[in-house]
Amino acid sequence: MGPAGATRLDETLLTGGPGTKSAFNRLKKTAPRPSWTNFRQQIDQVLWVDAFGDSRAWWQGVALSKITDFAGEGASGDAAVLGDYGAAKRTAVLAAMVHAAQEKARDDTAAVAAG
Repeated sequence: MGPAGATRLDETLLTGGPGTKSAFNRLKKTAPRPSWTNFRQQIDQVLWVDAFGDSRAWWQGVALSKITDFAGEGASGDAAVLGDYGAAKRTAVLAAMVHAAQEKARDDTAAVAAG
């Protein structure tokens, strides 16, 4: 992912100002349930999470259970908590969340297309 990719992950924790939500919230929340009505939102979610890069390459050789643990830790927290993590752990947790979001978005989009 490189330094630029890690910086981009960190930027998901930033808000646009008081009362606004960070992109971290979008990373935690997937698009609505798969249906033809929500198909455009599914595609938007796939494009958004895919813009982070190839998460499969980032995690090559790492046990799926470890990725799942990191993603779960991130999903149960909030941007302020992750902001307090050390840089390496924060990057790992956010990268795992991106991986989980990419897999979920692809699965949901495929389910709509097949349905």
